[in-house]
Amino acid sequence: MIVPNPDGGFLVRQVQAGSLYEKLGLRPGDVIRNVNGQPLTSMDDVMRLYQQFGTAQRVLVDVQRQGRSETLYYDMR
Repeated sequence: MIVPNPDGGFLVRQVQAGSLYEKLGLRPGDVIRNVNGQPLTSMDDVMRLYQQFGTAQRVLVDVQRQGRSETLYYDMR
C-alpha cells in the first residue's frame, strides 16, 4: 500500500507477499520518487504507470530509503 508523501512522491506503508511492490524490491518506509524516469506526483500518475507495466520490459524505480537515493530494477519478462 502506498500513500502520498508530504515531501513528494509516495510512501510505501505496507508490502504484501507476492505483490508487485515485493517483486520490485520495495520496503515499508521507502519513498517512491520516479518510475522509469517519470515523477510520481499524483494517484493519476500511479494508475498510468500501472497500465504501462504490461508493455514494459524493465521497470526502474527511484526511491529514498533511509535517507539515501537508490534505484531498484525489475525485469518484467
